[in-house]
Amino acid sequence: MKHRIVIHQTYRVERRIAVEIDAPNAACGCEMLASGAIDIPSFDDPRWIEFRTLEHEDYRPV
Repeated sequence: MKHRIVIHQTYRVERRIAVEIDAPNAACGCEMLASGAIDIPSFDDPRWIEFRTLEHEDYRPV
């Protein structure tokens, strides 16, 4: 006898990108990013690096 089972996975995703900002110091650069004075690169910018970590996995009958 066959049974259908759903596999449910929950991931944590982290993305990182390094950008150069013209600012008096690094703290000011962070503040400029946080305030929106400088745009964050677009989501699909190829410089983003993505890390995934499996946090939970479970199995259920359909």
